[in-house]
Amino acid sequence: MVASGLSEEESKKQAPLIIEAQEMLLKWEAGDKHVLALWKEMNSWVYRGFEVTYKNLGVDFDKLYYESNTYLLGKDSIDQGLKSGVFYQKEDGSHGVT
Repeated sequence: MVASGLSEEESKKQAPLIIEAQEMLLKWEAGDKHVLALWKEMNSWVYRGFEVTYKNLGVDFDKLYYESNTYLLGKDSIDQGLKSGVFYQKEDGSHGVT
């Protein structure tokens, strides 16, 4: 895409794989059953690997906090901050504090 005149940053944003990943994230947030099943399966592989690594290192935890269980709280906080003027949204979609 860079060859077609787009900047490297714009090319990366328009890469088919990035677009597909963003679409899957939206489906995950919407509770799409197929995407959630795939996510749960992939996470189980990751967590099994973590367990092996932690055991080998002699590390354990009293409680695990998963981003997937807390992101909505953060998302709601950002939405409230945007509405109240505490936060602002940049052109690239990221947020800042006023």
